[in-house]
Amino acid sequence: DLEDMKADLDEDEYQTMKDETTEQLKEFQTFLEKSNAGDMTLIDDINRMKLAIQSAISEAFKTPEVIRFFAQRQPDQLRSKLQEYHRDFKLNKMTKEAFEVKQREVLLALQKLGEKLSAEEEEMIKAYQATSSKQFESAEDRVESNKGLLDTASAQINTAKKS
Repeated sequence: DLEDMKADLDEDEYQTMKDETTEQLKEFQTFLEKSNAGDMTLIDDINRMKLAIQSAISEAFKTPEVIRFFAQRQPDQLRSKLQEYHRDFKLNKMTKEAFEVKQREVLLALQKLGEKLSAEEEEMIKAYQATSSKQFESAEDRVESNKGLLDTASAQINTAKKS
């Protein structure tokens, strides 16, 4: 493709693009060689991010009804569900922990739909987000500390293979 465009480019532009393309191909070749040699750190990092995202999504919405109401953009049904949760909690049909999880789920869904929330509901979401952020940071720290351990183990395995 670059050769086809050579007539449209001046010599400096052509050479710069050719050099950049060559460098990208070399980087890709290096990645392929590492992958074939068993160095899967990039793929592991990508998988770790995918798992974190999936976990966040599944944590945010667990109740099938809430997922359905959210997907169908039905804020009135979400509000009804929230009232039902309040009623069940007051009648001791639901534990405080279960109520808080379900309430948080509905409030987040309403927020994502752009619905107006009361000041109290906004505060609940802020408190939840602060707690979630701390939990995520803690998990991230554990992953980083385990990464060092895994790197050491990987190096020892590679040394043992060479011996």
